[in-house]
Amino acid sequence: MHSNNLDLQVVWLGIFGHYPLITSHYSLPDRRHTMLTPKQKTKILEKHRIHDKDTGSPESQIALFSNEIESLSKHLKKHVKDNSSRVGLLKMVAKRRRMLEYLKREDEKRYAKLIAKLGLKK
Repeated sequence: MHSNNLDLQVVWLGIFGHYPLITSHYSLPDRRHTMLTPKQKTKILEKHRIHDKDTGSPESQIALFSNEIESLSKHLKKHVKDNSSRVGLLKMVAKRRRMLEYLKREDEKRYAKLIAKLGLKK
């Protein structure tokens, strides 16, 4: 029996095996949108990279974090009680903030350029 991302399975339990217990197996196709696909990541990295093989520069990492944060924020507006995703979002925001502070400390021009490009407040 299928209904809206939830498959129900009836398991017979009890002293003589006569009492039904319904267990659920969740399939979460909604989860897929919260993570970036490899194609999306490459697209983002192409926009923000410094050189051809750049994947680790602060600019590209901050851009990836920003897109993940945006995606998770949309998810949380829809699924308000998803606290595990909320914790992940808060951790990601903290990582991005630390990386932005690092970039500002190291090269303020690159920092200002990235903030303007991503449309972040600061």
